[in-house]
Amino acid sequence: MPMLHGNRLMTQKLPVVMEPRISVDLLQKIGRPVFVCVDLDALIHNMTILADLCANKDAVRVAVVKGNAYGHGAVPVARHFMATGAADRLAVATVDEAIHLRRAGIDAIIHVLGCYFHITGNIQPWEMQRCVSYRLIPTVASEQSIIGISKCLEKIRTSDQKIDDYHCFANGVNADPLRNDSIALGTIHIKVDTGMSRNGCQPHELPQLIEACKSYHVPLEGILSMFSNTEDPVFSQSQIDTFNQCIEPYRNDGYVFHMANSGAILDNLATDMDFIRPGISLYGMNPCIDADAFIRLGFRPSLSVKGTPTLVKKLCAGSKVGYGCTYTCDKDEWVATFPFGYADGFWRELGEGKSFIIRDKTGEKCTVIGRISMDAITVQLPCQPEENELFTIITADFNPRTSVTGIAKGLGTIEHEVLIRLSDRLPRLYLYNSGKVHSIQCAFSNMYIEMDCDSANGVAH
Repeated sequence: MPMLHGNRLMTQKLPVVMEPRISVDLLQKIGRPVFVCVDLDALIHNMTILADLCANKDAVRVAVVKGNAYGHGAVPVARHFMATGAADRLAVATVDEAIHLRRAGIDAIIHVLGCYFHITGNIQPWEMQRCVSYRLIPTVASEQSIIGISKCLEKIRTSDQKIDDYHCFANGVNADPLRNDSIALGTIHIKVDTGMSRNGCQPHELPQLIEACKSYHVPLEGILSMFSNTEDPVFSQSQIDTFNQCIEPYRNDGYVFHMANSGAILDNLATDMDFIRPGISLYGMNPCIDADAFIRLGFRPSLSVKGTPTLVKKLCAGSKVGYGCTYTCDKDEWVATFPFGYADGFWRELGEGKSFIIRDKTGEKCTVIGRISMDAITVQLPCQPEENELFTIITADFNPRTSVTGIAKGLGTIEHEVLIRLSDRLPRLYLYNSGKVHSIQCAFSNMYIEMDCDSANGVAH
Protein backbone atom coordinates (compact mmCIF):
# COMPACT_ATOMS: atom_id res chain seq x y z
CA MET A 1 0.00 0.00 0.00
CA PRO A 2 1.50 3.37 -0.98
CA MET A 3 2.36 5.83 1.77
CA LEU A 4 2.56 9.59 1.30
CA HIS A 5 5.48 11.51 2.78
CA GLY A 6 5.05 15.23 2.09
CA ASN A 7 4.57 15.26 -1.67
CA ARG A 8 6.61 12.07 -2.12
CA LEU A 9 4.88 8.75 -2.67
CA MET A 10 6.62 5.84 -0.94
CA THR A 11 5.71 2.19 -1.45
CA GLN A 12 5.68 -0.42 1.29
CA LYS A 13 7.53 -3.61 0.37
CA LEU A 14 7.50 -7.03 1.90
CA PRO A 15 10.36 -8.06 4.20
CA VAL A 16 13.32 -9.72 2.56
CA VAL A 17 13.08 -13.50 2.41
CA MET A 18 16.06 -15.67 1.47
CA GLU A 19 15.79 -19.27 0.40
CA PRO A 20 17.31 -21.85 2.78
CA ARG A 21 20.27 -22.49 0.43
CA ILE A 22 22.70 -20.03 -1.12
CA SER A 23 24.24 -20.45 -4.55
CA VAL A 24 27.95 -21.20 -4.82
CA ASP A 25 28.29 -18.30 -7.25
CA LEU A 26 26.87 -15.79 -4.80
CA LEU A 27 28.77 -17.26 -1.86
CA GLN A 28 32.02 -16.88 -3.77
CA LYS A 29 31.25 -13.25 -4.50
CA ILE A 30 30.43 -12.58 -0.84
CA GLY A 31 33.78 -14.08 0.01
CA ARG A 32 33.04 -15.60 3.40
CA PRO A 33 30.60 -18.25 4.67
CA VAL A 34 29.21 -15.88 7.34
CA PHE A 35 27.99 -12.43 6.35
CA VAL A 36 25.82 -9.52 7.39
CA CYS A 37 22.59 -9.25 5.42
CA VAL A 38 21.00 -5.80 5.07
CA ASP A 39 17.43 -5.23 3.91
CA LEU A 40 17.56 -1.89 2.08
CA ASP A 41 13.78 -1.82 1.71
CA ALA A 42 13.45 -1.87 5.50
CA LEU A 43 15.62 1.25 5.79
CA ILE A 44 13.35 3.19 3.43
CA HIS A 45 10.26 1.78 5.11
CA ASN A 46 11.47 2.88 8.55
CA MET A 47 12.36 6.38 7.34
CA THR A 48 8.84 6.72 5.91
CA ILE A 49 7.30 5.79 9.27
CA LEU A 50 9.50 8.28 11.13
CA ALA A 51 8.77 11.10 8.69
CA ASP A 52 5.03 10.44 8.87
CA LEU A 53 5.14 10.70 12.68
CA CYS A 54 6.45 14.27 12.51
CA ALA A 55 4.29 17.34 12.98
CA ASN A 56 6.24 19.07 10.20
CA LYS A 57 5.56 16.82 7.21
CA ASP A 58 8.13 18.73 5.15
CA ALA A 59 10.95 18.48 7.68
CA VAL A 60 14.36 17.89 6.11
CA ARG A 61 15.27 14.24 6.70
CA VAL A 62 18.86 13.88 7.86
CA ALA A 63 19.79 10.19 7.90
CA VAL A 64 22.36 9.46 10.59
CA VAL A 65 24.92 6.96 9.29
CA LYS A 66 27.59 7.26 11.98
CA GLY A 67 29.27 4.18 13.41
CA ASN A 68 29.42 2.58 9.94
CA ALA A 69 25.66 3.18 9.66
CA TYR A 70 25.18 1.40 12.98
CA GLY A 71 27.07 -1.62 11.65
CA HIS A 72 25.14 -1.79 8.37
CA GLY A 73 27.88 -0.29 6.17
CA ALA A 74 27.98 3.48 5.82
CA VAL A 75 28.70 3.84 2.12
CA PRO A 76 26.04 1.46 0.69
CA VAL A 77 23.43 2.68 3.17
CA ALA A 78 24.18 6.35 2.51
CA ARG A 79 24.12 5.78 -1.23
CA HIS A 80 20.75 4.06 -1.03
CA PHE A 81 19.16 6.72 1.14
CA MET A 82 20.22 9.44 -1.28
CA ALA A 83 19.59 7.52 -4.51
CA THR A 84 16.02 6.69 -3.50
CA GLY A 85 15.27 10.18 -2.20
CA ALA A 86 14.39 8.73 1.20
CA ALA A 87 16.82 11.14 2.88
CA ASP A 88 17.63 14.75 2.09
CA ARG A 89 20.97 14.88 3.89
CA LEU A 90 23.37 12.67 5.82
CA ALA A 91 24.99 13.00 9.24
CA VAL A 92 27.98 11.37 10.89
CA ALA A 93 29.87 11.86 14.14
CA THR A 94 33.43 12.48 12.96
CA VAL A 95 35.26 14.25 10.17
CA ASP A 96 36.89 10.99 9.08
CA GLU A 97 33.50 9.30 8.75
CA ALA A 98 32.38 12.11 6.45
CA ILE A 99 35.55 11.97 4.36
CA HIS A 100 35.06 8.21 3.98
CA LEU A 101 31.69 8.95 2.34
CA ARG A 102 33.16 11.68 0.15
CA ARG A 103 35.96 9.41 -1.07
CA ALA A 104 33.32 6.90 -2.06
CA GLY A 105 31.82 9.55 -4.35
CA ILE A 106 28.85 10.51 -2.18
CA ASP A 107 28.02 14.11 -3.01
CA ALA A 108 25.21 14.70 -0.52
CA ILE A 109 25.18 17.39 2.13
CA ILE A 110 26.91 15.85 5.14
CA HIS A 111 26.66 17.12 8.71
CA VAL A 112 29.39 16.33 11.22
CA LEU A 113 27.41 16.14 14.46
CA GLY A 114 30.37 15.51 16.76
CA CYS A 115 31.10 18.88 18.35
CA TYR A 116 34.90 18.84 18.20
CA PHE A 117 35.38 22.52 17.64
CA HIS A 118 35.32 23.72 21.23
CA ILE A 119 37.23 26.10 23.44
CA THR A 120 38.80 23.17 25.29
CA GLY A 121 41.26 22.76 22.43
CA ASN A 122 40.07 19.43 21.04
CA ILE A 123 39.99 20.79 17.50
CA GLN A 124 43.09 20.56 15.36
CA PRO A 125 43.70 23.02 12.50
CA TRP A 126 43.75 20.30 9.87
CA GLU A 127 40.26 19.16 10.89
CA MET A 128 38.87 22.61 10.21
CA GLN A 129 40.66 22.69 6.87
CA ARG A 130 39.35 19.27 5.94
CA CYS A 131 35.77 20.29 6.78
CA VAL A 132 36.05 23.19 4.38
CA SER A 133 37.93 21.25 1.71
CA TYR A 134 35.46 18.39 1.70
CA ARG A 135 32.46 20.72 1.94
CA LEU A 136 31.18 19.34 5.22
CA ILE A 137 28.89 21.10 7.67
CA PRO A 138 30.58 20.93 11.08
CA THR A 139 28.84 21.45 14.41
CA VAL A 140 30.57 24.17 16.43
CA ALA A 141 30.24 25.56 19.93
CA SER A 142 32.89 28.25 20.40
CA GLU A 143 34.11 31.49 18.89
CA GLN A 144 37.57 29.99 18.46
CA SER A 145 36.10 27.43 16.11
CA ILE A 146 34.30 30.08 14.08
CA ILE A 147 37.55 32.05 13.78
CA GLY A 148 39.32 28.88 12.67
CA ILE A 149 36.77 28.22 9.92
CA SER A 150 37.06 31.85 8.87
CA LYS A 151 40.82 31.50 8.48
CA CYS A 152 40.36 28.43 6.31
CA LEU A 153 37.92 30.31 4.09
CA GLU A 154 40.23 33.31 3.85
CA LYS A 155 43.09 31.02 2.83
CA ILE A 156 40.98 29.73 -0.05
CA ARG A 157 39.82 33.21 -1.07
CA THR A 158 43.34 34.65 -1.15
CA SER A 159 45.07 31.73 -2.85
CA ASP A 160 44.99 30.22 -6.29
CA GLN A 161 43.19 27.19 -4.90
CA LYS A 162 39.81 26.77 -6.57
CA ILE A 163 36.72 25.50 -4.85
CA ASP A 164 36.61 22.50 -7.13
CA ASP A 165 39.97 21.39 -5.71
CA TYR A 166 37.60 19.31 -3.58
CA HIS A 167 38.16 16.68 -6.25
CA CYS A 168 41.83 16.46 -5.33
CA PHE A 169 41.05 16.10 -1.64
CA ALA A 170 38.56 13.39 -2.52
CA ASN A 171 41.14 11.27 -4.33
CA GLY A 172 39.94 12.30 -7.73
CA VAL A 173 36.27 11.51 -7.27
CA ASN A 174 34.52 13.23 -10.15
CA ALA A 175 31.36 14.43 -8.44
CA ASP A 176 29.71 17.73 -7.65
CA PRO A 177 30.55 18.31 -3.95
CA LEU A 178 27.02 19.45 -3.14
CA ARG A 179 23.69 18.91 -4.75
CA ASN A 180 22.36 22.09 -3.19
CA ASP A 181 24.20 25.19 -4.45
CA SER A 182 22.61 27.31 -1.72
CA ILE A 183 24.92 25.71 0.88
CA ALA A 184 27.92 28.01 0.97
CA LEU A 185 31.46 26.78 1.46
CA GLY A 186 32.33 26.76 5.17
CA THR A 187 28.72 26.54 6.35
CA ILE A 188 28.31 25.58 10.02
CA HIS A 189 25.63 24.74 12.56
CA ILE A 190 25.88 25.84 16.19
CA LYS A 191 25.00 23.43 18.95
CA VAL A 192 23.45 24.65 22.20
CA ASP A 193 23.68 22.60 25.40
CA THR A 194 20.14 22.57 26.76
CA GLY A 195 20.72 19.98 29.46
CA MET A 196 22.80 17.06 28.27
CA SER A 197 26.04 18.69 29.47
CA ARG A 198 28.17 16.90 26.89
CA ASN A 199 28.71 19.14 23.86
CA GLY A 200 27.44 22.54 22.81
CA CYS A 201 27.70 26.13 23.94
CA GLN A 202 25.84 27.38 26.98
CA PRO A 203 22.54 29.10 26.14
CA HIS A 204 23.81 32.56 27.11
CA GLU A 205 26.75 32.16 24.68
CA LEU A 206 24.61 31.74 21.56
CA PRO A 207 24.21 35.48 20.74
CA GLN A 208 27.98 35.94 20.89
CA LEU A 209 28.55 33.04 18.50
CA ILE A 210 25.97 34.29 16.03
CA GLU A 211 27.62 37.69 16.03
CA ALA A 212 30.99 36.03 15.52
CA CYS A 213 29.67 34.30 12.40
CA LYS A 214 28.64 37.68 11.03
CA SER A 215 31.90 39.37 11.98
CA TYR A 216 34.13 36.66 10.54
CA HIS A 217 31.94 35.97 7.50
CA VAL A 218 31.27 32.34 8.36
CA PRO A 219 27.98 31.07 6.89
CA LEU A 220 25.62 29.95 9.64
CA GLU A 221 22.76 27.78 8.44
CA GLY A 222 21.28 26.34 11.60
CA ILE A 223 21.13 25.92 15.36
CA LEU A 224 20.58 22.58 17.07
CA SER A 225 20.48 20.79 20.38
CA MET A 226 20.36 17.20 21.63
CA PHE A 227 17.91 15.52 23.96
CA SER A 228 19.34 13.80 27.01
CA ASN A 229 16.46 11.50 27.92
CA THR A 230 13.32 11.47 25.78
CA GLU A 231 11.77 8.99 28.20
CA ASP A 232 11.54 11.80 30.76
CA PRO A 233 8.85 14.10 29.34
CA VAL A 234 9.31 16.78 31.99
CA PHE A 235 13.06 17.15 31.46
CA SER A 236 12.67 16.89 27.70
CA GLN A 237 10.12 19.70 27.71
CA SER A 238 12.50 21.80 29.77
CA GLN A 239 15.14 21.28 27.08
CA ILE A 240 12.67 22.32 24.37
CA ASP A 241 11.73 25.40 26.40
CA THR A 242 15.38 26.35 26.86
CA PHE A 243 16.08 25.89 23.17
CA ASN A 244 13.02 27.92 22.14
CA GLN A 245 14.10 30.75 24.41
CA CYS A 246 17.54 30.70 22.82
CA ILE A 247 16.33 30.80 19.23
CA GLU A 248 13.36 33.14 19.69
CA PRO A 249 15.29 36.30 18.65
CA TYR A 250 16.45 34.57 15.46
CA ARG A 251 13.29 32.95 14.13
CA ASN A 252 12.97 35.41 11.28
CA ASP A 253 16.65 35.49 10.36
CA GLY A 254 16.61 32.57 7.94
CA TYR A 255 18.20 29.95 10.19
CA VAL A 256 16.98 26.36 10.52
CA PHE A 257 16.43 24.72 13.91
CA HIS A 258 16.49 21.08 14.95
CA MET A 259 16.50 18.78 17.97
CA ALA A 260 14.64 15.59 17.07
CA ASN A 261 16.51 12.30 17.04
CA SER A 262 14.83 8.86 16.87
CA GLY A 263 13.59 8.91 20.45
CA ALA A 264 12.23 12.42 20.12
CA ILE A 265 10.36 11.54 16.92
CA LEU A 266 8.77 8.50 18.57
CA ASP A 267 7.76 10.61 21.57
CA ASN A 268 6.58 13.53 19.39
CA LEU A 269 9.16 15.96 20.73
CA ALA A 270 10.37 18.88 18.60
CA THR A 271 9.07 17.31 15.39
CA ASP A 272 7.62 20.66 14.34
CA MET A 273 11.10 22.05 13.72
CA ASP A 274 12.91 22.26 10.38
CA PHE A 275 15.07 19.11 10.45
CA ILE A 276 14.81 15.62 11.91
CA ARG A 277 17.89 13.49 12.64
CA PRO A 278 16.77 9.85 12.94
CA GLY A 279 19.46 7.31 13.77
CA ILE A 280 18.89 3.96 15.45
CA SER A 281 15.21 3.72 14.48
CA LEU A 282 16.11 3.95 10.80
CA TYR A 283 17.54 0.48 11.33
CA GLY A 284 14.37 -0.83 12.98
CA MET A 285 15.54 -0.50 16.57
CA ASN A 286 13.48 0.93 19.42
CA PRO A 287 15.35 3.49 21.56
CA CYS A 288 12.68 4.34 24.09
CA ILE A 289 8.98 3.62 23.66
CA ASP A 290 6.93 0.57 24.66
CA ALA A 291 8.10 -2.44 22.67
CA ASP A 292 4.61 -3.46 21.53
CA ALA A 293 3.81 0.08 20.46
CA PHE A 294 7.02 0.22 18.42
CA ILE A 295 6.14 -3.01 16.64
CA ARG A 296 2.58 -1.81 15.98
CA LEU A 297 4.00 1.24 14.22
CA GLY A 298 5.41 -1.18 11.66
CA PHE A 299 9.16 -0.80 12.12
CA ARG A 300 11.30 -3.52 10.55
CA PRO A 301 14.78 -4.47 11.74
CA SER A 302 17.06 -4.20 8.71
CA LEU A 303 20.00 -6.42 9.68
CA SER A 304 20.59 -10.11 10.12
CA VAL A 305 23.69 -12.29 10.21
CA LYS A 306 23.57 -15.41 8.09
CA GLY A 307 25.98 -18.18 7.29
CA THR A 308 26.64 -21.70 6.18
CA PRO A 309 28.86 -24.07 8.19
CA THR A 310 32.42 -24.67 7.08
CA LEU A 311 32.65 -28.05 8.81
CA VAL A 312 30.03 -30.54 9.97
CA LYS A 313 30.90 -33.75 11.76
CA LYS A 314 29.20 -36.43 13.79
CA LEU A 315 30.84 -36.65 17.21
CA CYS A 316 30.69 -39.69 19.42
CA ALA A 317 29.21 -39.62 22.91
CA GLY A 318 31.80 -38.32 25.34
CA SER A 319 33.50 -35.99 22.81
CA LYS A 320 34.63 -32.63 24.16
CA VAL A 321 33.88 -29.39 22.30
CA GLY A 322 35.70 -26.06 22.38
CA TYR A 323 38.25 -24.32 24.58
CA GLY A 324 38.22 -25.53 28.15
CA CYS A 325 36.24 -28.65 27.17
CA THR A 326 33.14 -27.04 28.64
CA TYR A 327 30.76 -29.16 26.56
CA THR A 328 30.61 -32.96 26.47
CA CYS A 329 28.40 -34.82 24.02
CA ASP A 330 26.05 -37.09 25.98
CA LYS A 331 25.19 -39.02 22.80
CA ASP A 332 26.29 -39.11 19.17
CA GLU A 333 25.72 -35.56 17.90
CA TRP A 334 26.02 -33.55 14.70
CA VAL A 335 28.15 -30.46 15.38
CA ALA A 336 28.78 -27.64 12.90
CA THR A 337 31.47 -24.99 12.93
CA PHE A 338 30.66 -21.47 11.71
CA PRO A 339 33.51 -18.96 11.15
CA PHE A 340 31.98 -16.27 13.34
CA GLY A 341 33.43 -15.40 16.74
CA TYR A 342 33.94 -12.55 19.12
CA ALA A 343 36.41 -10.90 16.73
CA ASP A 344 33.45 -10.56 14.38
CA GLY A 345 31.22 -9.02 17.03
CA PHE A 346 29.51 -12.04 18.56
CA TRP A 347 29.54 -11.81 22.32
CA ARG A 348 31.59 -14.40 24.21
CA GLU A 349 28.84 -14.49 26.85
CA LEU A 350 26.51 -16.12 24.31
CA GLY A 351 28.33 -19.46 24.29
CA GLU A 352 27.90 -22.60 26.37
CA GLY A 353 24.22 -23.11 25.62
CA LYS A 354 23.16 -19.53 26.28
CA SER A 355 22.08 -18.88 22.69
CA PHE A 356 20.90 -20.63 19.57
CA ILE A 357 20.78 -20.00 15.84
CA ILE A 358 17.98 -20.76 13.36
CA ARG A 359 18.10 -23.38 10.64
CA ASP A 360 16.43 -21.52 7.78
CA LYS A 361 15.16 -24.65 6.03
CA THR A 362 13.07 -25.87 8.97
CA GLY A 363 13.01 -23.04 11.51
CA GLU A 364 14.65 -25.35 14.06
CA LYS A 365 16.61 -23.83 16.95
CA CYS A 366 20.20 -25.05 17.05
CA THR A 367 22.07 -24.50 20.31
CA VAL A 368 25.49 -22.85 20.42
CA ILE A 369 27.64 -25.26 22.43
CA GLY A 370 31.07 -24.79 23.97
CA ARG A 371 32.80 -21.47 24.30
CA ILE A 372 32.66 -18.73 21.69
CA SER A 373 36.11 -18.53 20.11
CA MET A 374 37.68 -15.45 18.58
CA ASP A 375 36.95 -16.81 15.10
CA ALA A 376 34.32 -19.52 15.41
CA ILE A 377 31.25 -20.94 17.10
CA THR A 378 30.20 -24.57 17.37
CA VAL A 379 26.53 -25.46 17.01
CA GLN A 380 24.57 -28.62 17.75
CA LEU A 381 22.50 -29.67 14.72
CA PRO A 382 19.56 -32.09 14.53
CA CYS A 383 21.03 -33.84 11.47
CA GLN A 384 23.53 -33.40 8.69
CA PRO A 385 22.57 -30.27 6.69
CA GLU A 386 22.53 -29.91 2.93
CA GLU A 387 25.50 -28.37 1.18
CA ASN A 388 25.51 -24.56 1.49
CA GLU A 389 22.41 -24.66 3.66
CA LEU A 390 21.81 -21.31 5.35
CA PHE A 391 21.43 -20.61 9.05
CA THR A 392 20.53 -17.30 10.68
CA ILE A 393 22.77 -16.35 13.59
CA ILE A 394 21.14 -12.98 14.29
CA THR A 395 17.56 -12.59 13.11
CA ALA A 396 15.97 -9.49 11.57
CA ASP A 397 12.99 -9.44 13.89
CA PHE A 398 12.17 -8.91 17.56
CA ASN A 399 12.77 -12.46 18.75
CA PRO A 400 13.61 -12.33 22.49
CA ARG A 401 16.66 -14.58 22.01
CA THR A 402 18.03 -14.30 18.46
CA SER A 403 17.34 -10.71 17.37
CA VAL A 404 19.53 -7.67 17.98
CA THR A 405 16.92 -6.49 20.46
CA GLY A 406 16.78 -9.84 22.24
CA ILE A 407 20.56 -10.20 22.41
CA ALA A 408 20.93 -6.66 23.77
CA LYS A 409 18.32 -7.25 26.45
CA GLY A 410 19.88 -10.55 27.47
CA LEU A 411 23.30 -8.93 27.79
CA GLY A 412 22.03 -5.88 29.65
CA THR A 413 23.05 -3.43 26.94
CA ILE A 414 21.45 -1.51 24.06
CA GLU A 415 20.87 -2.42 20.44
CA HIS A 416 23.39 0.18 19.29
CA GLU A 417 26.24 -1.71 20.89
CA VAL A 418 25.24 -5.06 19.42
CA LEU A 419 25.08 -3.57 15.92
CA ILE A 420 28.28 -1.56 15.89
CA ARG A 421 30.34 -4.47 17.20
CA LEU A 422 29.87 -6.27 13.88
CA SER A 423 33.36 -6.25 12.42
CA ASP A 424 34.57 -4.96 9.07
CA ARG A 425 35.94 -8.42 8.37
CA LEU A 426 32.35 -9.53 7.83
CA PRO A 427 31.19 -8.92 4.25
CA ARG A 428 27.79 -7.35 3.83
CA LEU A 429 25.09 -8.44 1.40
CA TYR A 430 22.49 -5.82 0.46
CA LEU A 431 19.04 -6.91 -0.67
CA TYR A 432 16.07 -5.01 -2.08
CA ASN A 433 12.75 -5.63 -3.84
CA SER A 434 11.89 -8.35 -1.34
CA GLY A 435 14.97 -10.46 -1.95
CA LYS A 436 16.93 -9.32 -5.01
CA VAL A 437 20.64 -8.79 -4.55
CA HIS A 438 21.54 -5.13 -4.78
CA SER A 439 25.25 -5.16 -3.96
CA ILE A 440 28.01 -6.66 -1.83
CA GLN A 441 30.49 -4.85 0.36
CA CYS A 442 33.62 -6.94 0.59
CA ALA A 443 35.33 -7.49 3.93
CA PHE A 444 38.09 -5.03 4.90
CA SER A 445 37.53 -3.11 1.71
CA ASN A 446 35.88 -0.14 0.09
CA MET A 447 35.14 -2.43 -2.86
CA TYR A 448 31.46 -2.76 -3.65
CA ILE A 449 30.11 -5.28 -6.15
CA GLU A 450 26.96 -4.11 -7.87
CA MET A 451 24.73 -7.08 -8.61
CA ASP A 452 21.77 -7.98 -10.78
CA CYS A 453 20.13 -11.13 -9.47
CA ASP A 454 16.64 -12.50 -9.62
CA SER A 455 16.91 -13.44 -5.97
CA ALA A 456 19.34 -13.60 -3.10
CA ASN A 457 20.06 -17.19 -4.04
CA GLY A 458 20.35 -16.76 -7.78
CA VAL A 459 23.41 -16.45 -9.97
CA ALA A 460 24.55 -12.90 -10.65
CA HIS A 461 24.24 -11.65 -14.22
